[in-house]
Amino acid sequence: MCYKTDKQLALAERDLLILRRLAELEKSFILPKSEDHKALDEARQFLGLTFSQDLLVELSSTVREALLGPLGDYYLENRLDMLTEISGLLWSKYLLPVLQKVDIYIEMRGQKEYFGEFVDSIDEAVIRVRRDFVETFNVMHRILTRMDFVPDMVMYCKFSIYLASLQEEVGEFRNAVQALRSALGKVVEFREERMKRTLDSDAPENASTAMSITIDNKKIGDLELKM
Repeated sequence: MCYKTDKQLALAERDLLILRRLAELEKSFILPKSEDHKALDEARQFLGLTFSQDLLVELSSTVREALLGPLGDYYLENRLDMLTEISGLLWSKYLLPVLQKVDIYIEMRGQKEYFGEFVDSIDEAVIRVRRDFVETFNVMHRILTRMDFVPDMVMYCKFSIYLASLQEEVGEFRNAVQALRSALGKVVEFREERMKRTLDSDAPENASTAMSITIDNKKIGDLELKM
């Protein structure tokens, strides 16, 4: 076997492991108003934890291990689209709904709307959510930051804020700062790319260019030479 075949085999093995873990997680998802949903405890129903957190952790660990070493970098480069789609699925279906419920609970708890044993059970569930989700967020962060251009900047910024918040909760303060700096860098890249598209357009007059704070310096230099 040549080295190219070995690399393709390594890609296929990682694909199989990740997709198998994802399929197991999808099977554990419980639809609302089903009998299984009614059987969930009060804390899981309240937070929308209608899936197996253990399987989410296993999927995150599998992806993290697949990205280790030189072959991991090669895998990320060749499977970036697939991994980005998986990250988007996890964000929209599994992570964001639960985190929004946690935010609501924290706010209402601060206003003394909840008390007693209910608070104790929810607090325990929230602690585990933060511990389990931060691992998934760290893996997703490596995938999303590898993208040359982030198309959905609002989603990326919201993801980065949640990531930094979770990292702070578990004591990873330096990682939280780095996550926010990375998000700021992506925002700047997004702005610059949009400005370049504006300047490179064929419109004879572009009102947005005159109102832009930052534009493409190379394009300005070319225009100066032509003048």
